[in-house]
Amino acid sequence: MTLYEALLARRDAERARRAEALLVVDGEAQPWEDTPQGRLRWYLHPDLTDRALQTMGLYVQELAPQSRSGRYRWQGGEMIVFLEGRGVSEVDGEQFEWEAGDALAVPVREAGVEICHHNPHDEPARFVCAWPNFPAVLGVDMGSGLEQLETVPGWQG
Repeated sequence: MTLYEALLARRDAERARRAEALLVVDGEAQPWEDTPQGRLRWYLHPDLTDRALQTMGLYVQELAPQSRSGRYRWQGGEMIVFLEGRGVSEVDGEQFEWEAGDALAVPVREAGVEICHHNPHDEPARFVCAWPNFPAVLGVDMGSGLEQLETVPGWQG
């Protein structure tokens, strides 16, 4: 098999996976995970390959009362929508207060962005966070399809 044929085989495998992939993710069936970042429930993740959408990561995070998330740094480019409760998010040391219904757009910065979420209140808080899964964004079809329209003259394959 040539490398070009391998690329077409990869395309076909991606298409077959998408044809059988989940369009509806049952939230109650997704387990909560206790992680160094906090309590998370994943809906889209690079390792959840049974989902129709592979171009994003998406999770719900729960902040316990009088607690906070882990602190992390990465390039940014995530969107956070606060579902329940109230709190404060630190983005590169700057504090932003929020309540249910608010959203936080975390910018992309060359040096990365440092983020931590705080819940100084007596009720739990929850938010959903979505970010681009850059390695999977385009796939082999590159968003528009890869089709062999004609073969090279003399092709004997």
